[in-house]
Amino acid sequence: NVDVETSVENVAGEISTAEGVEGAIVFNNVDQAWIYTVDGKLVEFVKNPATVAAEAGVYVVKMQNGYVIRNAKVLVK
Repeated sequence: NVDVETSVENVAGEISTAEGVEGAIVFNNVDQAWIYTVDGKLVEFVKNPATVAAEAGVYVVKMQNGYVIRNAKVLVK
């Protein structure tokens, strides 16, 4: 038997995030990440990222934390 409510609560506390700041992308709870331009070109692949330098622009970021993969659009100023 699986306690679905507890499982969801555990996952919710470890959601991967990426935030664009001036000149960089800041990651939280990410094991590895793929950073793409909006036209689909791979800019960089990183493992255990905390902060990754990036030129100003819009990026699509694919983040993996364990078995969970999320995508986000990030604006770097």
